[in-house]
This record gives sequence, structure tokens and C-alpha cells, in this order.
Amino acid sequence: MHVILPINFSSSTKSIDLYNYLNDMLEKEGKYLMKPKQNKTLVIYIDDMSMPKKDDYNTQQVIAFMKFLFESKSF
Repeated sequence: MHVILPINFSSSTKSIDLYNYLNDMLEKEGKYLMKPKQNKTLVIYIDDMSMPKKDDYNTQQVIAFMKFLFESKSF
């Protein structure tokens, strides 16, 4: 069974918002691994990915946080 998590980015979306969305849908398995609750498959749909406001260093922290999660294979 699939669980769909739609996430709509806006100019005010912050990394903590993304963390809270994911934290509500995932549970910890081990020290660093997170997985969907009840052994389901999680499908994440992100709308307007380029919308978050750039910071002083010309980066979008939400996208950097997502990149970190995917590259570290945290979930």
C-alpha cells in the first residue's frame, strides 16, 4: 500500500517545515534510518521546488536539506 505525501513549497518554506512533514510520516528504524510507518511505501510529491527564498549565501536551504537526505540514504 502507498502513502502519498504532497508538499507544496512556497517562498516561506523552511527546512524545519520539510522536517516536520517527513517526521509525521516516517518512523526511526535504527540509529540513522527512517522508514514509512506500518511498512508502507511513501511517495513524496513536491510542487514548486524552486520557490523557497534564497538565503544570504544564495542557497535554498530546503533544497539543500532534501539533497542531504537523499545523498546520505537516510530513508
